[in-house]
Amino acid sequence: MWKKPLQHAVTVMTLALLASCSSMSDITPGTSLNHVTESFGAPNSQCVDDGQRLATWSTQPMGQYAWTAELSEDDSVVVMRQMLTDAEFERLNEGYWPPERVHCWFGPPAKIETVPLRGVPMKTWSYRYRQGGAFNGMMTVYFNDNDEVVHHHPGPDPFDAADGLFPFLN
Repeated sequence: MWKKPLQHAVTVMTLALLASCSSMSDITPGTSLNHVTESFGAPNSQCVDDGQRLATWSTQPMGQYAWTAELSEDDSVVVMRQMLTDAEFERLNEGYWPPERVHCWFGPPAKIETVPLRGVPMKTWSYRYRQGGAFNGMMTVYFNDNDEVVHHHPGPDPFDAADGLFPFLN
């Protein structure tokens, strides 16, 4: 007897919940940092880069997104960017990028290790992301002995490579 009203209530609550869902991409300029924090939790990092105040929310190590808000003096969002994209990684080609600056803009990496680049062992930070907006990729960023980015390149996410189709990678 009360089964239909209960089903109706659950359906209405589910639709209301889905309608209230938003993503970081929905954050508009002028939104207060407090409002963003209430909606999405505390940022993984907050820092200042060349006078620009930044707050970053990351889904690393397993996710593929990191959202960085450039903040005004009154703690409102000037712009919100999804940083783990091919276009945003191109920033690494310009200027000096020590690990602190990379962390400031892109958030924490999914993996830190030392691997060779042209035969020279280098510290690397790797970020999971949607390469080309479509493929599960991993962007690897190389740091030299002076702790500055010297190279970065995309590749397949090793978790996808180890999906059983390529047993030699397991």
